[in-house]
Amino acid sequence: MILTFENGKFILHNAEPSKVSLDGFIKNFATNTFQTTNPIKAARFRRYADSKCERLFNKLLLKRHPFPAGGLISPMELKPFQREQGIPFILERNRSYLAHEAGLGKSAQVIVAVNSKPGQTLIICPSFLKINWAREITKWTVGFPEIKMIGEDAKEFNHNADYIICSDSMVFKTWVLELLAKIKFRFVAVDEAHRFKNSGALRTTAVFGGRIMEKGKVKVKSNGLIYRSEHSVMLSGTPLLRSAIDLWPVLYAMAPETIQFMNYQEFGYRYTNPFEDSYGVVHFQGSNNEAELNSRIMGTFMQRITKADVLKELPSKLREVIFIGGDKLHPEVALMNQQLTRTLQETEVEKPESLKDYAIVNHEIGLAKVKMVAAYVLNVLEYTNESILLFAHHIDVVERLKSLLEKYNPLVINGGVENTERTKIQDKFQNKQCRIIIGNLGAMNLGLTLTAGNRAMFCEFDWNYATNEQGEDRIHRIGQTESVLIQYFVLTDTLDEIKMTSMLSKKESSERVIG
Repeated sequence: MILTFENGKFILHNAEPSKVSLDGFIKNFATNTFQTTNPIKAARFRRYADSKCERLFNKLLLKRHPFPAGGLISPMELKPFQREQGIPFILERNRSYLAHEAGLGKSAQVIVAVNSKPGQTLIICPSFLKINWAREITKWTVGFPEIKMIGEDAKEFNHNADYIICSDSMVFKTWVLELLAKIKFRFVAVDEAHRFKNSGALRTTAVFGGRIMEKGKVKVKSNGLIYRSEHSVMLSGTPLLRSAIDLWPVLYAMAPETIQFMNYQEFGYRYTNPFEDSYGVVHFQGSNNEAELNSRIMGTFMQRITKADVLKELPSKLREVIFIGGDKLHPEVALMNQQLTRTLQETEVEKPESLKDYAIVNHEIGLAKVKMVAAYVLNVLEYTNESILLFAHHIDVVERLKSLLEKYNPLVINGGVENTERTKIQDKFQNKQCRIIIGNLGAMNLGLTLTAGNRAMFCEFDWNYATNEQGEDRIHRIGQTESVLIQYFVLTDTLDEIKMTSMLSKKESSERVIG
């Protein structure tokens, strides 16, 4: 017998049904062969595979992995859906897509999966999430894993680190691909996977394989980072926002069997309801045969969980602290930050005595966060349909955020906005005429009902948790029918961390008193 692969089908030649079970194969009477599009069925005859077919099996890594006998290893409490659905889904497959909505702890599930089956792990994520991933790894790991982030220089890089974190803006650089090609990873996790919808993008080519060109010449060839791991998992709360064609690069690279190995054109005609423009160009927009595509990928490759699915397991208000890097503080301000941080840590005082120094440092921290916060917000606005409240404190921080987010025409509420104008802004937001309001925390934390919002995000926040909570409750109040997500951005190694610790401590203390 010989097993070949042609035109999207596995073909078994010279098979004798009386001697072998051909379950899952269909006989082609014209050629007297047996065919299947199911690689799992075909893999039973792998020892008869020709070289082309064998390469495909190697690419697919079809072997399923049993759930670890020792169970899950986590230093913290997991939600039932994370423990019983998400983590087993990762561990039982070589390739998977965790399409859980924002706020449902996708990074935690990946890390606990790694804990339960330890091995070197590569995290590929947007640059604004690198530090947050490092914090999450530390938070959810038993022991002290070594974490290395790929920067601009390959010198003195530890190839043996437990976790290697690389931004998707660096992953296609020649020296980065050469470095990562030397490592056999147990896990590769790609965060914000919806950003890999363009099959021709450099980051997509680096992760899924192909030639990276520069000035018409091949600069470097990537064999595909996802094929260098035992488990590769994609993560996104918004796997599909526009056309079904956006899913094709991921599906074809990671689970081609689910779409019967359709190429781009075949997939487009089948699932996107294409149209031809006046120039004769076919556009694969929209969607078609949605139920069929859903049945092919859900539960086999992709797991979708929404907040509505697990509402009983969630609080009505999900809070998330996102640690970010930012612009460097001015040397004098950096020194003041160190002194204030040291003093507060040693004395456990809730707020610094030198309000002047604190004001200077706090202002610089706010400005240093603007670019990273804006990048994060742009990602949410571009790839979701969510509406956002973005809080800041300083006027120039608000203005810079407004400038960086001008593509989405943000409305601004500060102390100078009259009540009649505030009402107009509120009505526009509630009627979905705008998706983002940037507000001064003091001016926007009272007297507004903005339940059309899905997230409240804090570029800057107050020492007093009650002030922040009043801001949160602009979207979390009567009229809100969904669980809302609250995100605080904290600049690492600064006074921000002390403020956040103090705020959370006071919140817990208050809740113990008033319930």
